[in-house]
Amino acid sequence: VDCGGEKVRGEIAAKIAECLRLIFAGDKDPQVLLNSLRLLSKVAKKAGPKAIESHAKGLFEAISCYFPVLFVPRPPIGSPASATVAKEDMVMALRECMASTAAFAPYSLQFLLDRTQSSIMASRADAFLTLAACIKSYGTAKCGDDFPEKLRKMLEDVSFGNDSEVIYSSFQELVRVILDQWNSSQSVQTDFLKGLLEKCLIESDPTPEAEDKELMDSARQIMRRCLVFKQCYPTLVWFTEELSRRLKLGGTL
Repeated sequence: VDCGGEKVRGEIAAKIAECLRLIFAGDKDPQVLLNSLRLLSKVAKKAGPKAIESHAKGLFEAISCYFPVLFVPRPPIGSPASATVAKEDMVMALRECMASTAAFAPYSLQFLLDRTQSSIMASRADAFLTLAACIKSYGTAKCGDDFPEKLRKMLEDVSFGNDSEVIYSSFQELVRVILDQWNSSQSVQTDFLKGLLEKCLIESDPTPEAEDKELMDSARQIMRRCLVFKQCYPTLVWFTEELSRRLKLGGTL
């Protein structure tokens, strides 16, 4: 992919991409899939979105079949345990592949937003982290003008009650990336953040005796991360005052 001019690189990348699509569609060997995902990531990054664009839909449909990664690692028959493909390696390879080119943006963003509603905890956590990786890689321009509205819709539909720390930390990473990537748009930041913190208030009973203390702890952690963004200060002040009012403490978080 490094050789020749832009046209040659594009033609080579397109041929490699088509071969990989066929491999993804037919091969279930974990080591082959892992290496294929890593190769596609490198090809997509080197060639650029334009070279992959005509193959993007087929490629994404092929790799998205493996999301979320739920397989139990086992060594091939007759092979040592060291030959086993680690689940974490497959998760990271698939995530990096989805985030490798903005040509996937028309397909990956909605796909991952839908997976944030999954009843499978591992799928939800992976969807948050992979969505964060894609947004960071593509940039806001490739996400589309309607993407902030889709994020707000996600907040309306997603439920955080009774989730584990894995879900909280994964979602916080997504929030960090969203606020960072849209740091030049105060309206996007404040609308999203206020929707998020309102969700925390709605889903919790913020009293000292509440059993869902973890949810409010998560809100506090999100707020601490948001303190680096000056555009968010009015929303954070609003949330502190609202929570203090409900707690009837008259203090701060």
